[in-house]
Amino acid sequence: WISNTTLGNNPLRCDPSPFCLGYELIRESAAGSGSIDLRASAPLNDGGIINICIEAKNAHSPDLIHGLTEQLPSYMKNTHADYGIYLVLWYQCESFPEPKESSMELTLNLTNLKPWENIVVEKFDLGIPLSPSDKRYKYE
Repeated sequence: WISNTTLGNNPLRCDPSPFCLGYELIRESAAGSGSIDLRASAPLNDGGIINICIEAKNAHSPDLIHGLTEQLPSYMKNTHADYGIYLVLWYQCESFPEPKESSMELTLNLTNLKPWENIVVEKFDLGIPLSPSDKRYKYE
């Protein structure tokens, strides 16, 4: 962040904005013995800062449960994170049938396995949907 004091009266200086002051997103950040996929921090209204660790895994990964129950809690502890987000990357579609269970079933199972209440499990759907022009397409 470039402050007004750094640039003086330069007309190109960055003016502080409530939408970007103090927010930070770091990719592949060191977190003890490993690297967390994303680490975020943001200012709170009371002047404090909230820290969040985000770990992402493919839904078909053999390490899916380990990532939630071991990796993310370890990263959160090592970085003093207030919250964790476990992002499940879901590719299942016509051309990629993995994993075998439904996304609802998988998300529910993982939510029941989360070790701490301050961890949230989220599914990010990256599957390729059928086009409405495809004869196999069914409007739901």
